[in-house]
Amino acid sequence: MPLGHEVGLNHGFNILIVPNAVAVRFVAQMNAREFFTNFAPLRCSASAQAKIRHICWGMFAVAWGLWPALARLAWDDLPNLHRDFCTKAKGKDCRLYAIEDAESLFGPLPDKPWER
Repeated sequence: MPLGHEVGLNHGFNILIVPNAVAVRFVAQMNAREFFTNFAPLRCSASAQAKIRHICWGMFAVAWGLWPALARLAWDDLPNLHRDFCTKAKGKDCRLYAIEDAESLFGPLPDKPWER
């Protein structure tokens, strides 16, 4: 099977072509303010890399369980917190577009508290 760079794709697409091509693990430590105002607007946006976006929305669901009032405020303001948050969503709620796009590539999120 040809790898991504052999067929003209960016090296980062190998993970989508060859199963288990790359195992990614990372650890992040932040408080609620940093998560909702810095990390989520940047990494949950439709312009973020899909695998990171999928992880970010999973983290957002966990944070929603811990701080529901803050999460609701951040959910409402996400499109305004980063200038590139809505660049790919044309005529659609960019938060839902980012979630659906990540789920189409990496499977459904286990919890979606924003739908309740």
